Amino acid sequence: MKPEVMQTFATLKEVHERHNCHKLVTFEESLKIVGAAHAVHCCIWSEADKPLAGLDTDNTKTLDKRATILMHLRFDGSLGFGGGEVDEQLAGVSLQQGQLVTVKAIQRELEEEINFDGAKHQIDQSNYLYSTVQKDTRRGVELVLHFYAYQVSSVEIFEIEKRSLDSCEHGRENLGNVRVPLYTMTANRGFPVFIKNRFAGSALSTLLFFLIHYGVMTKEEIQAAKIATTN
Repeated sequence: MKPEVMQTFATLKEVHERHNCHKLVTFEESLKIVGAAHAVHCCIWSEADKPLAGLDTDNTKTLDKRATILMHLRFDGSLGFGGGEVDEQLAGVSLQQGQLVTVKAIQRELEEEINFDGAKHQIDQSNYLYSTVQKDTRRGVELVLHFYAYQVSSVEIFEIEKRSLDSCEHGRENLGNVRVPLYTMTANRGFPVFIKNRFAGSALSTLLFFLIHYGVMTKEEIQAAKIATTN
């Protein structure tokens, strides 16, 4: 295994162990879990185009925006990434077929939830991040979660937000898009407060891993944000 890949999985393992008990698996390993249900989720993001000015208490401080990351408020009141379940049974299929099925599923789910323009934006296996498996106690089966990240331009992410208002699930599954505040204001407002919200499943650990993996924030910055709102 390449050193950079080993470092990625080391960071991922650390993040997940701190926030939940999901087990990390490779995509290929997930296809060997008999009877498992599969779900896919995707983080849509862009690099920052300009800093944010005038948001702090004195209305003069300029904040480092860093990036734009889209999440949404779900029907159950928690924050999560767009996605959903894979309709097909994946146990025993080939690696190539499994990858095709999951990519198709994430495109379908995003089109339903945020009116994602699948003709313009083609998610593929190069956008894959990682997979985890956990016990779905409600159904009594193993649940495999596959996570993807798709980067667009700062103009395109604004277009994606506007298009979502016309999605068939707007106001139902998706109650509205939310941009992650990737900055800390006075009195520890911003990111430290945001991560205290309720997140669906492993969405928080996915977000934190994404931030570290793509160099948006360091582990030390994330830890400082967690400590800042402990009391």
